[in-house]
Amino acid sequence: MLERMRQEVGDLYPSVQVPATEEVARQSELFGRGDEQVLTRRADPVTYIWVRTVPCRRPGCGAPVPLVRQAWLRKKGGVVAAVPEIEDSRRLCWHIRSGATAGDVARQETQTGAGQAVCIACHTPASANYVKKMAIAGRMKESLAAVAVDGQRSKLYLPPTSTELPEEKRLCARLDALLEEVRLDPLDERMNTEDSTTVAGRGYGISNWRELFTTRQLLVSIHTCQACPEYSWRNARSRYSCRPGAGTHGLLRYGLRAARKAIHEVWNLAFVGSED
Repeated sequence: MLERMRQEVGDLYPSVQVPATEEVARQSELFGRGDEQVLTRRADPVTYIWVRTVPCRRPGCGAPVPLVRQAWLRKKGGVVAAVPEIEDSRRLCWHIRSGATAGDVARQETQTGAGQAVCIACHTPASANYVKKMAIAGRMKESLAAVAVDGQRSKLYLPPTSTELPEEKRLCARLDALLEEVRLDPLDERMNTEDSTTVAGRGYGISNWRELFTTRQLLVSIHTCQACPEYSWRNARSRYSCRPGAGTHGLLRYGLRAARKAIHEVWNLAFVGSED
């Protein structure tokens, strides 16, 4: 099952060349062994850290405003953060910084209000109401802040420039072809926007289940269901088709439960059982 998943979606998570930089060496010293081999190898990504952004509301600026001052990546036994910078007036870039304390790496700026994001280029605050307005208008975006790879003893956190992800247009075409192959309806089921306890009811413009996932996550989820020997699209359809509002997210939820069980069994066989 794991080998099939590598063949189907392995290209969506390309290996990363660990750069031999001072920052990587510092992380290796803080959290690992300081081994030179850690700094000169390719590694598989473990985690991608994304940050939401909205355009600056100040006329004439328009720079992307990250909704965090810095993305904290680690705070135990030392700290690591992805710190945003604006280059060429409009381009949002992320730099990885590590140190012994939060003060060593945190961005120091004047507080503009509880929970308010601030434009890095012109220091204009973005209120919570403005952020919601941009989300409803479809102008809230995502920015890759960091990539985590295995550092042998601990994760290493690398800047987004260390990897190259597939283009969204290609991913969408691939998802459409996959949905047709497995004969699933388009992922357009509506959510309950009247319930304020759910993300759909909090005023950010999220109204269907498709918006909770990236295209890459949907591709991996459906392929995981396909690869699971205990999962059958026919059985899933018969189980959920009679339930109002169940739709595709119900099929995926059922399939992923079966897939998690199968992966757990494969993991135990491959790693726990190998200790005997």
